[in-house]
Amino acid sequence: MANAKYEIIGDKVKLSNILRRKQLLYIPNAEKIEVFTIRALKDFGDVKKGDLGGYVESEYNLGTLDDCWIYGDSVVCGKARVLHGAKMYDTAFAGDDVEVKDSALVTGCSVITGNSRIVNYAEVSNAVIDSSDVLGYAKVKISSACACCHVNLKKARVKNYAEISEDAYIDDSCISGCARVHGHATVRKGSTVTDYADVSGTAVVGGTHGKVKISEYATITGAATVTDEARVRGHAIIDGRARLMHRSTVGGSAKVLNKAKIMEDAYIGGRSIIYGDTTIKGGGCIEDVTIGIPPEQGKDNGRCIYWGTLDNIRRYDD
Repeated sequence: MANAKYEIIGDKVKLSNILRRKQLLYIPNAEKIEVFTIRALKDFGDVKKGDLGGYVESEYNLGTLDDCWIYGDSVVCGKARVLHGAKMYDTAFAGDDVEVKDSALVTGCSVITGNSRIVNYAEVSNAVIDSSDVLGYAKVKISSACACCHVNLKKARVKNYAEISEDAYIDDSCISGCARVHGHATVRKGSTVTDYADVSGTAVVGGTHGKVKISEYATITGAATVTDEARVRGHAIIDGRARLMHRSTVGGSAKVLNKAKIMEDAYIGGRSIIYGDTTIKGGGCIEDVTIGIPPEQGKDNGRCIYWGTLDNIRRYDD
């Protein structure tokens, strides 16, 4: 069937020249990719007959049905496709085997590569995404100050109503539900952040030894680190330079703050608060206990290490 929606016009333009003119992120093999301007042949959506659009390498890159469109200086090339009401604005780029479809929106200087899928009303702005899925009503909106400086999603999956913003980095992990990852936070190595969980600051979730799960209303912030199959759930808060590792769990309304360490299958729950340079380790269960002296009181309780359960807790001072 003939394309009655738009036509390809003008001479070939090297992608590298477009990137250089717009001072955009480097795209591999840009010197070898040549694209063309598109022009509308009829009215549809907010596009009028005769309007110029962005750039495509061939008609394969943009659907000929409904009101999907490539605006401004956006580029779609390779085997990438924009379909089913999706739109690309500004200087966004989609290449390789990318799919942008089902009313998805890609704006700013976003760079989408690999086999990424941006679908089902998802929104992406100023993000660099490699081989990742942004699905449902999920949003990935990187701040303009950090725009396109480095990869934000790599082999990641962001879905439902989850949000990634500011300068967050997601690597081989899933963010779902209404979870938020923002600031300069990192989630990596097969970890899951779901429900209403919030990860921010310079926090790091995930490491080389096992998957981490952050769920319910948990908050990970500051420069906290959660690794090694640890779990944080309920309304728990991990803040400061606290570390949670070795299959340990923090739940309930517990708080782990300052430089505290929870490790080796320990469980902290209830309304417990763990302060200072305290270490809790072993398979015990601690609930509704405060351990350590808050730094604001002007003194330190020393380095304390606790083993065992609430009923039989032992303390060893360095």
